[in-house]
Parts: sequence; C-alpha cells; structure tokens
Amino acid sequence: MTEKTLEQLAQEFQKHVDTVKEIAEEFKGKQAKSEEISQSAKDKADEALTTLNEVKNKLTELEQKAARRGNGDVETKKQTMGGEFVETTEYKNAAESQYRGIQRVELK
Repeated sequence: MTEKTLEQLAQEFQKHVDTVKEIAEEFKGKQAKSEEISQSAKDKADEALTTLNEVKNKLTELEQKAARRGNGDVETKKQTMGGEFVETTEYKNAAESQYRGIQRVELK
C-alpha cells in the first residue's frame, strides 16, 4: 500500500463512517419492525467496522507523525552551539578586528 496523505485518509475514513452509519440505520429499522437480521448483514457490518477501525488507526498515526514533525512546509535546521556562536554579530565584529582576548556572547 502506498503512503496516503492525511487528507486522502480523512476522506476514506469519512466514507467508511458513512457506510457504518447506513448499516446501523438499517439494523435499527429492522429492529424496530422486529425483523430478523441475517448473518450476511452481520458479517457486512463486522467488515465495515473492522475497515473503519483500520482507517482510523492509520489516520491517528499520520496525525501523530505530522504533529511530531511540526510544520511540514518549513524545515528547521538545528545548529550546534559553536555554529550559533560563529553566526553572532559579536563574534563577526571581533573576527574582523582581529581581536585577541576574551569575548562573551549570549546564546539563546
């Protein structure tokens, strides 16, 4: 199975929810009329619920992955403290002036 996007999985999930609702309404109608529910109808409902649960699990998994990644459009690059230090204006100014001595820089 290829990786599905979160939107595609959400649409598939909604489709299965609608199917399960239809089956539940059919069962409710038959129960109100005191009709017997056939084994094939029970199997159909079982299959729909199983599929619904599988899709729900996949959707939840994708949502969790997306939340861990944060904003998928923007990639954040983590730097070491040394990398941050070298990019500060204080360091650049000291390097340009060939300063020798102690330089204090606050990193955030």
